[in-house]
Amino acid sequence: MQEQMQINKVDIGIMIGDLERTGKYSDDQIQLIREDLLYGLSKESIERYTQKKYDLKQMQVFSKCLRNNYPEEVIAAITANGLSWQQMEVALEFYEKGISIETISKVASGDVTAANMKRTYQRVLNEMEKSVSNGDGNEPYVKQLMEQINAVVDKLEFQEQRYDSLNQKLRGMEIAKKNSEEEIKLRKELEEKDALLIEQQNKQNNLHATVAKLQNDCEVLRKEKGEMEKILNEVRGNNQQREFGDAKKDVVVTGSEAGRRLEPVEPMPLYYGMPIGYSLCVMNGNTVIIPVVPIEKTVRKTSGSIGIFSRLLLKKKSRQDLVKLITEKELTPGQLIQIKSAIEKGLDEDQLQELIQNKVSAEQMEIIIEIATMQNSRGELRG
Repeated sequence: MQEQMQINKVDIGIMIGDLERTGKYSDDQIQLIREDLLYGLSKESIERYTQKKYDLKQMQVFSKCLRNNYPEEVIAAITANGLSWQQMEVALEFYEKGISIETISKVASGDVTAANMKRTYQRVLNEMEKSVSNGDGNEPYVKQLMEQINAVVDKLEFQEQRYDSLNQKLRGMEIAKKNSEEEIKLRKELEEKDALLIEQQNKQNNLHATVAKLQNDCEVLRKEKGEMEKILNEVRGNNQQREFGDAKKDVVVTGSEAGRRLEPVEPMPLYYGMPIGYSLCVMNGNTVIIPVVPIEKTVRKTSGSIGIFSRLLLKKKSRQDLVKLITEKELTPGQLIQIKSAIEKGLDEDQLQELIQNKVSAEQMEIIIEIATMQNSRGELRG
């Protein structure tokens, strides 16, 4: 039996304020504590459920036990550790309906659900009611009834154990299923990563192949460049020799006696057919040096020819640098070979410029060069 020591309202306010400052209790829990204190429960009685980690429903069951002044063993059985508030409410309900505290304690445990507790207590209560209505109150009958009740409780406990075992197996199966799903998920992620890795590897291989192809193309271009430079050097040398030879042919010797021709001791670099820094001269009989100015021969052609062949034969000779023109037009090796052939066959610079500027194919160049060579030969015969 709990001795109730009622405290005054001032102390109640102080106690409530202390509890509020802890921040551990909800407004509903504070209100329950205030009502219990106003009801007359002592501070010590209140602390029995405030010092435990009870929720509001559990505190309400404990409060009802305290207000009804139940014995300690009853309160201990109904509010045993591990019981949920639903189990506490069922135990309190059937205790108040007349179920013995021994039966309450035997059935109430954390492993038995509140629904099973209620079914068990109800069966016991039904048996008790039958014994009251049919029995004569003798001691053997009561003893037999208690044995039946205990048997029912034991059977229920056995069933609960089976249920627990089954639940444990089900949980194990659920965990295994979950692990299987996780394994499938991980396998799928692994396959996706493998596919991504293969894709990246393919891209890398393609890049390597592209780099190898570019390197091969660069090597081919370097070889073509070398061939072009070789051809250009030959063209440059032949052109210089040809222009220098033409300049020699244009020298006119005058004077009372046979003129003596002054030639450079060493080959000189040419610019548009003339040695750089020098001019051709002759010496007369009085040993006077006379500079010679070359005179170009202009041949008039009929105006009836048109197209590329007339341009090859009619255009005046220009002084444009053929090497520069060839470089700018970016001719193919085949076209360069034909240009070299044209120089060797004696085509003049105007004819060469026409071939280069019109960008005809190497095959067409070959035919045009043959035609131009024939035309030049006829012109020389007429001259």
